[in-house]
Amino acid sequence: MSTKKVLMVPDYRQGNPYQRLLAKALEHQGWQASFDHFTYSHLPFFLLLKQHKDIDVLHIHWITDIVKRITDSPSKVKFYLKLFMMVADCLIVRAHGVKIVWTIHNKLAHQQFDSKRELLIRKVLVKFTSQNIIHSLPALEKISELYQSDISKTTQVIFHGNYQGCYPLASDKVDNLRQRFNYHQDDIVILYFGLIRPYKGLDTLITSFNNAVNPKVKLLIAGASKDEAYLEKLTALAKNNANITMDIRFLPDQELVDYLAIANTVVLPFSDTLTSGSTILAMTSGKALIVPETAKVFGCIPDSGVKYFTSPAELTNIISQMNQTELNAMGEHNAVQAASMSWDKVGILTREVYN
Repeated sequence: MSTKKVLMVPDYRQGNPYQRLLAKALEHQGWQASFDHFTYSHLPFFLLLKQHKDIDVLHIHWITDIVKRITDSPSKVKFYLKLFMMVADCLIVRAHGVKIVWTIHNKLAHQQFDSKRELLIRKVLVKFTSQNIIHSLPALEKISELYQSDISKTTQVIFHGNYQGCYPLASDKVDNLRQRFNYHQDDIVILYFGLIRPYKGLDTLITSFNNAVNPKVKLLIAGASKDEAYLEKLTALAKNNANITMDIRFLPDQELVDYLAIANTVVLPFSDTLTSGSTILAMTSGKALIVPETAKVFGCIPDSGVKYFTSPAELTNIISQMNQTELNAMGEHNAVQAASMSWDKVGILTREVYN
């Protein structure tokens, strides 16, 4: 079987194992993956093709750079001219016999560009790719509704693979970690991990936690933040609650695994995304999940492993009524589901899209 080649852009492997795991899975299917970044150009796809002449597929993941270049237009004329050039870019690449595959990870970019312009860019791009990938059937339905177009004929649902074997095992420092945070054996630890940004909903989480009446429940927020104003807001909300600990920094893999080991449940309060690697990691780690009702769009969490909320008051109620036995059982259900989401299956399904 001859090896075919796919170029994945942009290269987000640093700090995110998703693309690396996908590339490894594709190797087993006879595909060799390389990586690059978009260059500021009117024809960025074709420029990549000239730099990587022997590729069979151009696999686009996140389009933030493309959206920024087109939306940053001072006039409608320049905006539509750039939009036309994007269409031409797709057609030129495909005319050279190279397929364009786009994995639609988000409804809109987290950077909050002009939403009307960005939505138009996405609606146009999806019509001129060869094939598209999305991680769940609910996400496909939501995107079709958002784009006001049935994209199912050119879009394949391929789940996000698990993180088994991707991270180290918990270290012998876990007990020391519990002592450091003054967590007792019968305490229930709620963990949020990941980047701290306004769209993640951590202000709602802290407010709901402050209103809960369960002194045995502890909240641990761990992750890096570049938004000083938002971080100040969160710090002010949490300052009078001794049961809230905030560790604001990037966690290396070993520390992240150890933090997961001391947690009874993971809460991910963000509400406006199509998929979540943090959710998959929590499930792989056998943790119960607390997420907004809108997270049903992920399409991967078993009902027996999650508690959904639709308001801050409901989240407060969930926190107030937590018990370890129930959370442990929920985590076991999530671990079983995660085990079925293998990258071998993802590789096979992605190869079928490429072919």
